[in-house]
Parts: sequence; structure tokens; C-alpha cells
Amino acid sequence: MDNRDFRKKLGFTNATNLKKFYKATDLKGNNINWSLIESYNQRLYEISINLNNAIHNDIQIDIEKLKEKIECTYQNIKQYNLIANFNNNGRPYEDVYYNWMRGFLICEFFKKAICLAFNIDENNFYCIGNDDTKNPKTFSKSATADIEIKLNNNKIRLEIQSGYTGKNDIKLSKINEAKNCRVETYIIHFDLFNGKVAIIDILNSNIETINKYAKENPLHEGTMEISIPQEAFCWDLTDKIQNYKTLTYCF
Repeated sequence: MDNRDFRKKLGFTNATNLKKFYKATDLKGNNINWSLIESYNQRLYEISINLNNAIHNDIQIDIEKLKEKIECTYQNIKQYNLIANFNNNGRPYEDVYYNWMRGFLICEFFKKAICLAFNIDENNFYCIGNDDTKNPKTFSKSATADIEIKLNNNKIRLEIQSGYTGKNDIKLSKINEAKNCRVETYIIHFDLFNGKVAIIDILNSNIETINKYAKENPLHEGTMEISIPQEAFCWDLTDKIQNYKTLTYCF
């Protein structure tokens, strides 16, 4: 499917307006507060509805159940004041909250699709990152992979990422984490601007190639990143899901 056709299925013919929709920049006001955060939550619900209407039927989900999870997570963050734990690097905490919650949404939204791709039951899909909102003492953001799955009695780690403007990168810290642990790890990157997904085998990727093309990104606190090439995006969200082995890419 053409990228523009996917954006039309989302309800947008204007690329700039879709970027604003994903980033929620059209919701910014003069006073940043919990009211704005609740507006951000509403945008998350809207994103989930639009995505569900655009993707293949096999991976569509129950939006009401997802909405309940978002609301529960929001209430935990508010109750335990976890918003103060976000590393904002000079940005408004509310903006960092929205970015974190949007990542949480994508992970929950595509859980079913990921399980189908890896041919596992959802009971074998575990969150292992230090971002459990029910445990304020350990809540933090780290390079540790978000998800661990059990596949044929083997443990595999998944790092779930998403892009919203057509620009798709991987932080080297994510790659180094997998290389150092020597654990089978895949980065699953959802390009939600174009409706494509890349599954990248980090452990078996060539570190020399990665280092050769890595660049510093001044917009992300100067972190080193590598761009995901177009040929890595082998999964079209409007197509019937395939096994991950046929979709996997290595640098």
C-alpha cells in the first residue's frame, strides 16, 4: 500500500496535520497542567481508534479494554506523582508524560500483533523494563528492553519503538545493551506515519556497520543513533501478518 493511502485510512490527507495529531502539538496551551495531560490522554484514545480502523483486521483490538489500561496507568502516575520521575532534560514534564504514555499505548496496542508474528500466546509476553507504574520505588527509564517473550522455551527480548513523522532511528544504547548481555533481542519499530514496521535482529547485526553509520542527534540530548533503512520495513500494517522470521532485518 502507498504511504499516502495509509495516511488517508487514518483520516489525514495532509502530512503536517498527521504529525501534529501524533505529537499533540495542537493541544498546547499557555498553562501546562493536569487538564492538558487529560487532553493528551484523549488524544491517545483518538490515536488508538484511528489506528484500529487503518490496520489489517487480524490485528485489530478491543479499544475499550485498551482505554481502561491507559486510564489505570494514568491514575497510578497521578497518585504516586511519578511524573516527577521522568527525565525531562529541560522539557515540560507534561510533554515527557505524553511521549512516555504514547510509547506505552503502542506497546499495548500492538501486543496482539507481536504475539501473532512470533506465534506465541499472550501469556508468554512479559513487561521487564523498570517502568512499572505500580512500583514507584523502582520506576525509571532505562536501556533495558521493554518486553521479554518465551518462544520454544527460549527467552527473547523485544524493544518496542515507534515513529510518528517518517523519521526512524535507533539509539546505540539499545544496541549496546543487547550486545553486552548476549541475549537474543529484536527491535520492533512501528513507523506509524507510513504504516510500516521493521523487525531488527540486534544481537546478530554487524556492530562495525552500525558504528560506521551512527550519528549524534542534537535533538535527543546528543545521543548516538543510527537511521533505519527503508528496506528494513518489511511489515505493512494493512497486510495479513507474517512470521517474524520472514520480516527480520540485520544491519
